[in-house]
Amino acid sequence: MHVLKNSARRSLLRAGVAAATFAVAAPLCLAAAQPAQAAGAYPERPVRLIVPFSAGGPTDTLTRMIAERLTQELGQSFIVENKPGAGASIGAELVARAPNDGYTLLLSTIHHSVNATLQSNLSYSIKDDFTPISSLITLPIVLVVRNDLPVKDVQELIALARSKPGELTFASSGNGGGTHLGGELFRRHAKVDIRHIPFNGSAPAMTALLGGHVDMMFADGITAQPHIAGGRLRLLAVGGSQRSALFPEAPTMAQAGVPDYEITTWFGLSAPKGTPAGVVQRLNETLTRILQDPAMQQRLLAQTAEAFPSTPQDYATYFSSEVAKWADVIREAGIQAN
Repeated sequence: MHVLKNSARRSLLRAGVAAATFAVAAPLCLAAAQPAQAAGAYPERPVRLIVPFSAGGPTDTLTRMIAERLTQELGQSFIVENKPGAGASIGAELVARAPNDGYTLLLSTIHHSVNATLQSNLSYSIKDDFTPISSLITLPIVLVVRNDLPVKDVQELIALARSKPGELTFASSGNGGGTHLGGELFRRHAKVDIRHIPFNGSAPAMTALLGGHVDMMFADGITAQPHIAGGRLRLLAVGGSQRSALFPEAPTMAQAGVPDYEITTWFGLSAPKGTPAGVVQRLNETLTRILQDPAMQQRLLAQTAEAFPSTPQDYATYFSSEVAKWADVIREAGIQAN
């Protein structure tokens, strides 16, 4: 398996000079200047892995799978601590203020790249207060419509939306989340006027779609999959730039005629700024080995997730490209935090 998927590599190339906006070079240089022996026996005690979401959800479940393997590989417990709230900002702030010794890590997500623009009052800087370790996994975002909507593909959906401007609706799990941004990105690139209906979480949004109260949803694959398999929703496309192994029958948005459309839900691992380079390297090498293990990849696929390891530098560039992309979408759509 390549260290980064081809789609991710294209995202990194597009990021280009924009990577400078995510000021990771300084943290990485600072880390490199730390004494190499700082990571010699790392880890020597349990490591806290902060998940900025509630226990029991997909993010928590997937992180615990990785933490279990880190514990096995490195001989110390990697303890998942759930710190939900404020759009994943509470957990991020905790890690930003933690000692930079490698014993407090952040499960970073697409939410953090969005919050860089969406939340103007953050007490930490997503650009300056973290050291990237690796991207971890991606989960597809899929375009699904209610069964009785008279469309069979994306082009028919676009034609219907253009014939009824402002009438078709899309559900989301709330303002500023991936399911909202997926709809706004579609509105932008397909040049359609569709109406956003936010809900308090993916479950009620999906319930509304299944009940026919909204027309479509740019849903997390893990939420939509059982309803697609059961024939209760119609799958039109996947949001990534390549077809998904999880939904092989579905075209990408670009293949369906919406160029430059790309969105996935992704997770990565970060540490406080100045974490020693040796610690970062050991974690990165261990995570790459774990995520390239076929058995681990199969476990992830069972949860509708795909392995997405990278170097620290590539993760920094990818993160930067996400910050820049969502900043444009948020500003153009006038999105505000709840």
